[in-house]
Amino acid sequence: MFKSDAPSPPRGSYGTPVAPSPHYGGSLEPKETVNHPPHYGGDTVYEVIKVIEAWGLNASFCLGNVIKYVARAPFKGNTLEDLKKARWYLDHEIQRMEKSL
Repeated sequence: MFKSDAPSPPRGSYGTPVAPSPHYGGSLEPKETVNHPPHYGGDTVYEVIKVIEAWGLNASFCLGNVIKYVARAPFKGNTLEDLKKARWYLDHEIQRMEKSL
């Protein structure tokens, strides 16, 4: 196998590649931060809003936020905080559903 001396690309908390971003210590070239921010998946089929809509979760604010916080957690710098936010929204949705039983 050929071994390269080039550094490996940066990786997020889950071992996934992370694109350079001025917001996370990467490249200084301007990046989109409103329409398709890198921590939401950029403009790909896996962008968080597209997944939420494809799975039909946009009708539930709480479930959509669960997916959003879990998906972007490894790219924002504080994975544990985003996972706790996801848990808060999931617990809130469970409580809402239990009350309607």
